[in-house]
Amino acid sequence: GILVQAVGTFIDSFPAPTQATIAGNTVFRMRLSGIGVSRGSVQYPGDLHGSVVEGNVSSDNGRNGIALLAGNSGNEVRANVTERNATNGIYAAGATATTFTGNWMFGNGAFDARDDARDSNVWTANRCATDFPAGTICGVG
Repeated sequence: GILVQAVGTFIDSFPAPTQATIAGNTVFRMRLSGIGVSRGSVQYPGDLHGSVVEGNVSSDNGRNGIALLAGNSGNEVRANVTERNATNGIYAAGATATTFTGNWMFGNGAFDARDDARDSNVWTANRCATDFPAGTICGVG
């Protein structure tokens, strides 16, 4: 399912979304991640596929600005701003076959951009200072 953590204790879940758009949101100072797209569950086995995460601002959150976990694939994450989050600006935590383009990520606690499945995803024209794996995201393309 899709997990958008709008506030620390409120979670909206949607079954198996495809071709969804998460756009134009402003999320600040949440206890966990500002925008988090989770793994599936027994109740909602599907994840986010063929969708767009675009034009969001997600900053000063307790974990990540934007996080896409394993099971999410074939998405586009573009033109988002993620600053001063406690852990990562944008974190591809196992998400695959996703394109990350034109995102602005600075001043985040661990990394501005992090990708655990780097060989599967494409990062181009993103602005950031720190990335993992080092030198594979910031300033590439």
